[in-house]
Amino acid sequence: SLTLSRKKLLMIDLNFSNNTLTQKNNPHTLIQDIAGSINYNLPLIGQKIWSNTNIEGLFIIGCKQGNLTPSEALYNIDMKAFLALLKDEFDYILIEAAALNDFADSQEMATYAEAVFTIFSASSSINHADDKSIKFIASLGEKNKGTILNNVLKDNINF
Repeated sequence: SLTLSRKKLLMIDLNFSNNTLTQKNNPHTLIQDIAGSINYNLPLIGQKIWSNTNIEGLFIIGCKQGNLTPSEALYNIDMKAFLALLKDEFDYILIEAAALNDFADSQEMATYAEAVFTIFSASSSINHADDKSIKFIASLGEKNKGTILNNVLKDNINF
């Protein structure tokens, strides 16, 4: 819906444990490859660090799969400065991170985000393992912008 509204949107795949966005979009740029070479004093548009997708207005920076958290994999990038530069180029920046219950990645990235949306799958129920994650999301206060429910069957939607 954001791209249909003519918004320029960037997805950054930081889900190193399951980089599905990278695999599906096959970007020419991977964040681990560019992290040490970013010039924070130049506009990013000249550095060509994002790739096109099949959707007009939607761009991506991919990642290599691995067993590292974002702070480990991107030790040589100033994430706050990097995101500030990207904000000059894009209307919205969405960061994909590993599942909150299983990895610290999302907690690390939440410190840099202006807003956090939690995504739950309709194909599974909330259980005791989710309690810690839900408490973390609640602790974000105004950054917590709500929940997105995905994998909802069309038969279960009332129009």
